[in-house]
This record gives sequence, C-alpha cells and structure tokens, in this order.
Amino acid sequence: MKTYLTTLAIAVATIAPSIAAVKCVNIPIEAGNCTSLSGVGADWSANCGGQSIRGVAVCSTNLGKSGTILQKLTTSSTTNNYCWCKMTYPVLSDWVIAYEGSISSCPANCAQYCTQALSSEPFVNSLYIFNSSLL
Repeated sequence: MKTYLTTLAIAVATIAPSIAAVKCVNIPIEAGNCTSLSGVGADWSANCGGQSIRGVAVCSTNLGKSGTILQKLTTSSTTNNYCWCKMTYPVLSDWVIAYEGSISSCPANCAQYCTQALSSEPFVNSLYIFNSSLL
C-alpha cells in the first residue's frame, strides 16, 4: 500500500503541471472575416469572429511565398525587406510571411501588411499550423 501511494503521488506530481498548462482556445479566423484591424509600429491586432487576436510584425531577409512558415528569421543591418507576422495572443504561432515581395518601406508598414494578410487564405491557414515545441 505504501508503494502504491508513493507511486500515485509521483504520478500526480508529474502529470499535474502538464494538465495545468493545457488551454483550449477557439480561434474563429476565416480569411476576410476579421474586423477592427490595427497595425501600428511592430504590433498588429484584429477581432476575428468575436475573438481578439494580437501579434507582432518583423522585417527580415527571409523571402517566402504566401503561407510560408518559419520558426526563426534572419535580419541584416541593411536589407530587411520581407514582412513576417506572428500571432502572440491567444496562442503563439510560428512566423508567417505577409507579403510575397520586397517592401522597401517594410519597417513602417509591416504591421499593416499583417492585418491586410488576414484576408488571404494561405496566410490565415498558416496561423493555425503550430510548432509543437512552442506548446
């Protein structure tokens, strides 16, 4: 009986933190159905189906096609002309490219490109593909 209780206590102590970290979130993002779009500085936000979402925008040297996902981005001191977006609330996504071409004014407009990309199906679908190492 003592061995059983010790084993049970160890199992509960091991499993409990994992259970406490699990949170189910309904993210009703559909391409073109988000409102209250805001892109200022490096921050962007929107309301999608009653769910508030927020994210960050970064200009990078990484080129990609619509829907491209990366876990890490590279930057340089001169040519960061490709706009990438990451959802930070209510869940953390990987980086998703917002625009397929070079944007010479990327730092000034990247967050706005993130909100505009919410009307693109490949972009929205890519926000749902989560890196399991982030969970």
